[in-house]
Amino acid sequence: MQLKLVSVWAVLALSLTQCSAANLLHRYPFTTDATDVVGGANGQLLGGATVSGGAVVLNGSSAYVNLPVNLVSGLTSITYEVWFTDSGSSTWARVYDFGNSSGGPGNQGGGTSYMFLTALNGSGGIRGAYNLGSGEQLIDFTPRPAVSVKHHVVWTQDSNAQVAKIYVDGVLMGQNTGFTFTPAAVGSTFNDWLGRSQYNDPYLYG
Repeated sequence: MQLKLVSVWAVLALSLTQCSAANLLHRYPFTTDATDVVGGANGQLLGGATVSGGAVVLNGSSAYVNLPVNLVSGLTSITYEVWFTDSGSSTWARVYDFGNSSGGPGNQGGGTSYMFLTALNGSGGIRGAYNLGSGEQLIDFTPRPAVSVKHHVVWTQDSNAQVAKIYVDGVLMGQNTGFTFTPAAVGSTFNDWLGRSQYNDPYLYG
């Protein structure tokens, strides 16, 4: 699976009665490596991950991008934006997974607290979810976006409205209007990854 430009936006509430302002915190254009051209939170290409044509190329077996710990842990509202081409990833392969596992830093195992987006859930579609350690709040939808086609996918979560949404190619595909979890509630994260899961799930391919 190719992950093209990845952006992370923080939605900072100016007050309880005013509109929110979005600040771009991190941007990974993958021109030559995993440099963050906005926030300076540079990542590492590991497990055979390479960069080609403005995308990171992941082999589905070992390759992923390692991002700095606690990348978004202090935020209460956030938007993740990614362009990706899925070459046929296996079930539960992650587009991103920021969190913690029972295996400890740098290791998979069982997810203990996390925020993730998977390209293929157990029902054949996309899932976005947060877990504080006692169960997920999530969005699921089907069908799976077409493989071997570049897609623009956005996860956005607003703590004031308690709403989370997923857009694919500009179309709202799913939402949760009772979404109370936040990155700040998830807390510190020692495994902030693109293409790798906190669980012993497959790596992303494409």
